Amino acid sequence: MGTPDNMKDKAKDLAKDHQDVVRQGIDKAGDFVHDKHARGPFLADDSEEEADKQG
Repeated sequence: MGTPDNMKDKAKDLAKDHQDVVRQGIDKAGDFVHDKHARGPFLADDSEEEADKQG
């Protein structure tokens, strides 16, 4: 392996070289969090039964 600083530099270089992929991943993660948050805490596990109980 390399030193932590060397690995950090490599990670930065990879992110810079693949900005489009990084951006897509961030967007996808944001959409996932938004979907989960918008549905409320009772639906965090995608359970429709909990929604029926809540009204």
